[in-house]
Amino acid sequence: MEKEQFLQVYRHSLAHILAKAVIELYGPEVQYAIGPQIADGCYYDFVLPAAVTESDFKKIEDKMREIIKRREDWTVQEVSRDQALEIFKDQKFKTELIQDLPEDEKITIYYTGDDFVDLCRGPHIDNSQLLMSTAFQVKSVSGAYWRGDEHRDQMQRIYLYAFPDQKQLKEHLKFIKEAMERDHKKLGPQLELFMFNETAQGMPYWLPRGWKLYQALIQYSREVQDMHEYEEISAPVINNNKLWIISGHWAHYVNNMFIVPGKDQDEQLSIEAVDTMADELPQRDDGVQEETPLLQGASDPLFRI
Repeated sequence: MEKEQFLQVYRHSLAHILAKAVIELYGPEVQYAIGPQIADGCYYDFVLPAAVTESDFKKIEDKMREIIKRREDWTVQEVSRDQALEIFKDQKFKTELIQDLPEDEKITIYYTGDDFVDLCRGPHIDNSQLLMSTAFQVKSVSGAYWRGDEHRDQMQRIYLYAFPDQKQLKEHLKFIKEAMERDHKKLGPQLELFMFNETAQGMPYWLPRGWKLYQALIQYSREVQDMHEYEEISAPVINNNKLWIISGHWAHYVNNMFIVPGKDQDEQLSIEAVDTMADELPQRDDGVQEETPLLQGASDPLFRI
């Protein structure tokens, strides 16, 4: 098994161990949703009878280690839609996922031991003992909405760092600590470059020193663009949703975009999700795309802090 494949498999398997541990700690009424692997570990979304806090992290980690030491077998089964719905009849999120699957979709479930089962495509390990050398640590807990919809269930998302061994975990934690010390949200106010205020959460108020730096960077950018014969333009940051449907952003990010409601869906406006399509329109306004596109750059005030 290649390294990247191994990373994905054991991190995904640790997500199942995390879910099993949480259910054993918080009881069978726990609703568990999805638990994918991510760049530095995995996470799992739950609806729990109590709020998870930092003081609970150690007991979750200890329960996970206890489960791994049981050396339980992992078994995969292919089941029918009706069988899957029966197995997860008390799990509302799994039930919804099953109901949304195409009629001809292959449905597989994975057992960890005899008392935990999850709806999953896999692949996974064969036995929990293969996770005994791995190193993991609960990273954080945050709020999340089911399927990213603020009108749906609010969940608790538990993040887990996961690495092949303790050495790599320690190196990553050291990297995270150093990155936090260099965090621009921390350094900016300390250096009197910009400040934040609750009136515009996530967006900076530039202070005199910072604004001079900002303007110097813009000037340098313009000089470089001139050297390479780019022309500068400025595009609106709010556009009709028709543009975002064309670009594909509407389908992927509509739940996380800032929308200005209109009389009907065709009149909805939204702040641009990324500097792309809106900046290309000036070279398309005659309905013809140039064979050799114009070299254009934009310096629009689109901030993500």
